[in-house]
Amino acid sequence: MGNTNILILSVSRKTLLTQWIVKAARKMNVSVIGTDLNHDSPALSLVDKTISLPGLKDPSYINELLSQIKANQIKLIIPTRDEELLFFPEHIKTLQASGCLVLCNLPDVSKKMINKSAFTYFCIEELGVRNLRVAGTPQEAKADDFPLFFRGAKPSATLKIQINNQAELNAAFLLCPDGIASTYLEGKEISIDCYVSREG
Repeated sequence: MGNTNILILSVSRKTLLTQWIVKAARKMNVSVIGTDLNHDSPALSLVDKTISLPGLKDPSYINELLSQIKANQIKLIIPTRDEELLFFPEHIKTLQASGCLVLCNLPDVSKKMINKSAFTYFCIEELGVRNLRVAGTPQEAKADDFPLFFRGAKPSATLKIQINNQAELNAAFLLCPDGIASTYLEGKEISIDCYVSREG
């Protein structure tokens, strides 16, 4: 292990993400540490070292993390779950005081990006994505809006379906009242994570 180490949280089955981080770290002579509550997580086999941490809701979590930061010379933490992205902005100053950076946004930015409804309206109102149709209630949909893509607003929401007509939209909102329906786009989904600055 070197003098500078990166910690990936909740590596789980994120093998591709872990491989890319390890590949980039090798170019800078940086070691990668991984952790997950499931000690048999596939991505743990790809890192240089594994550590154990309690669950995020455990009252001892931050103190345990600070101990691991010191013991393993961790200079950068990469959260990978929505819950972590909401948790760490509240503790960023404590972690920075320990000499460790966390790849996360300010709390209000994280909340807006993770809540699918808030993010959709952000894209329309603040980014000017005018061709995006959206319905926050069944009544907001017009006949020519279909098909729509429906999903729950919360990060843990599992309902993600194509909606082809008003009856299906009504049923979706009955199952998930806080959901949102937006333009259905066919094709391959590509996710891009971008870290812009240390200012959140």
